[in-house]
Amino acid sequence: MEGIPDLVVEILSPSTSHNDKIRKKRQYERFGLKEYWIVDPVHLTLGQFILDAGGKLQLVETYDAHAPSKVASPLFSCIDIDMKRVFANLR
Repeated sequence: MEGIPDLVVEILSPSTSHNDKIRKKRQYERFGLKEYWIVDPVHLTLGQFILDAGGKLQLVETYDAHAPSKVASPLFSCIDIDMKRVFANLR
């Protein structure tokens, strides 16, 4: 693969949580990743980070399985993900 993707989705595990939230996020910022999602299957949340004009991935929304919410991406108009369905099998 060449270049950086527009969107990366990380699914946390106890052994990778800190690495994904801190080290990888910084690395993605350095390379200009436009959108980064961190899925936490323990807390049933998805954090959506968008690259700002200053080159930092900023948390713009936190979605969870308990509210009727859908994830939408400013980069991909075709993305419309129902969070209840994502986490349905993890409860």
